[in-house]
Amino acid sequence: MVDLRSDMKEHNVKNNDFIQNYIIPSFLGSIKEKILFSVYDLEGRIIIASDMFCRYFGVEDYTQLSGTIPIKEKLFKASHMVENPNDLKPYEDMLNEWERIRQKVISTEKLVAYMNIAPFPQGTAVFEANHFPIWDTTGKVVATQILLHGNNFFFDSLLLKNKIFQNSSKVHKVVDMPTLSDLEFKIIFLMVLGFSQSEIARLLGISRGTIASKISEQIGHKFDISGANSKLLMKKLIEINFFQSLPFNMIPPILKELSY
Repeated sequence: MVDLRSDMKEHNVKNNDFIQNYIIPSFLGSIKEKILFSVYDLEGRIIIASDMFCRYFGVEDYTQLSGTIPIKEKLFKASHMVENPNDLKPYEDMLNEWERIRQKVISTEKLVAYMNIAPFPQGTAVFEANHFPIWDTTGKVVATQILLHGNNFFFDSLLLKNKIFQNSSKVHKVVDMPTLSDLEFKIIFLMVLGFSQSEIARLLGISRGTIASKISEQIGHKFDISGANSKLLMKKLIEINFFQSLPFNMIPPILKELSY
């Protein structure tokens, strides 16, 4: 009779040996470079990551993240600091989508690209990422890697500090802050990142016609402009310094698989 537990234990030992002896040493030369990357074992735990990636999670190097799932750890800590647990639900959904993508990479052995906006009190990460498999010498997937690309709208910076949104000067105050639904704010936020209406529709999983309708019939009306004129809307937002007056929690977390 085959002892499945023994086979699994032996398999895990071989994976761990390959990770320790080959994967970690191969990435050590890159951790201090200005590269955003992280490598995970098959359980989704950090193996190694660049210093630049680690600083987003408030640590200096990968040894302090090793063996953890950083976003899950951050959510666990946040759960003890929020009055309403429902406030964390969007982040849990984001983490579940991240896990779905990771499992897809392992099962298909193919690269998956995604867009991620992850707001937290200390700053907001905005990036595109490629998640792809890492094989051992026998051709088996033993780990996965994420390579992140910061968005140029934030001048290639991973963190968008809250102070950018919370300028106390009267010059930068928005006199009449319109009330926006989550979807309306997502549309505006993605627009200011430079995405077209078609790209926003793809990211949010709705039609371009719906995006145009939202802008012309709802969002535009709230900002006293007519039609689905994205450029005119952006000009209006800049004039009233709309994005310098928003608290971080008005930025919704988004993690969306991209199809090319």
